[in-house]
Amino acid sequence: MGKLKAFQILFYNTQPVPVYYAGQVLSGQVIVELNEPMSMRGLRLILNGAAKVHWIEHRSSGSGKHKHTHIVHYNNDELYFNHEIILFTKEPGSSDNPMMPAGRNAFDFAIRLPPQIPSTFEGLHGGVRYYAKACINRPWKFDHTVKEMFTVVSVLDLNVLPQAESHVSGRNEKYVCCWCCKQGPLACEASIPRMGYVPGENILVSAEIENNTNRKCNDSKAKLTVITTFSARSKTRSVSKVIGFISKGEIKRREGETWTNEPLRVPPLPPSKLVGCNIIDIDYFVDVEVSPAGPALDLDVRLPIIIGSIPLRSVFQGWQAQDQIPFSNALQSQENHRSGATMRCPGKGPSESCPAGGVVQWRGTCLIPSAPVVPPAYDIYPDLLPPSYMECMDSNVDARDSNDDAYTMGDLKYTPCYPYYNNLQ
Repeated sequence: MGKLKAFQILFYNTQPVPVYYAGQVLSGQVIVELNEPMSMRGLRLILNGAAKVHWIEHRSSGSGKHKHTHIVHYNNDELYFNHEIILFTKEPGSSDNPMMPAGRNAFDFAIRLPPQIPSTFEGLHGGVRYYAKACINRPWKFDHTVKEMFTVVSVLDLNVLPQAESHVSGRNEKYVCCWCCKQGPLACEASIPRMGYVPGENILVSAEIENNTNRKCNDSKAKLTVITTFSARSKTRSVSKVIGFISKGEIKRREGETWTNEPLRVPPLPPSKLVGCNIIDIDYFVDVEVSPAGPALDLDVRLPIIIGSIPLRSVFQGWQAQDQIPFSNALQSQENHRSGATMRCPGKGPSESCPAGGVVQWRGTCLIPSAPVVPPAYDIYPDLLPPSYMECMDSNVDARDSNDDAYTMGDLKYTPCYPYYNNLQ
């Protein structure tokens, strides 16, 4: 058995996974448990947030025997913060490497996240990631490293967006050709009561479909679609993905169908536009689609929506659950906990302040945030119930990057989590 028994990064957050809002203090401990004393140059922690975009395209040039194919890489990146905290090092004036004692050694850290950073996001050609990475630097030996991911959620308050309560409707029609004859039209008019929603809500879809052709329609469906636009330095690429749908049966020829407030649930998702990120953009839509039989393109009516992280006041006002408390009470409980909860922090503590994006420096004690972790924006909505946090569908990734190797410790199979309001049904 080696000297290192355990090497961990623990976040002060009681959620099943660490979720923080932009502008909040992220804090935790680095745990080094040793079977015997270990000599090292030092222990450092890196806290990083960045967006990256990358995809490749195959290009052909020449012709005949001189034709060849080459690969073109498209990249872009954006750094939000990168802080290094020295947790353990040699004493000032000493030339000898320090010796960390055997047993359990705990080192506290904290950083105030910048207030305008984007939400965590994982996409086909890039994403926004936040992580903490600790490294034991050993003389003349391989370093020990451990890495842990955490989710950041930016606040998008639907109540400050006037268009969020606007009714949304659309209409489209097409003619179906059969040899030389034009049949139709096949028409669809669809609507939803408003534009703004949060994960956990139902979008109530209504539609009037008229099939004035001599063909049946195989089915009609309403799809929740996300279109992600990735911006490299010289080119953009958009990807469309269906993340949920409801479907009806076939529509006979010369007949119609009516949808009345059919519920389409919004799954856990990052807020629209990915505000704060300049290289990735997210847009959401409800697509009502009718599929005629035979060789014909589908008829589609596209309705834009906004996904936020704080629901409309008109939706949650007055709604209470017996087993839950509003955010205002939860925040008061949180402050009461903070006022008495302290933890000794070994080592030096420089300044007392914690500017946005800066490292919180300690003078002997640190305050431990308690759940529920919520942003200050929630305090103006006293009857808003706290969300749960659920994993985003189809977003499980291996969070290793080019700076990690097979020996990097930590849970690197990672799925972002987002607020989910299962009490707004």
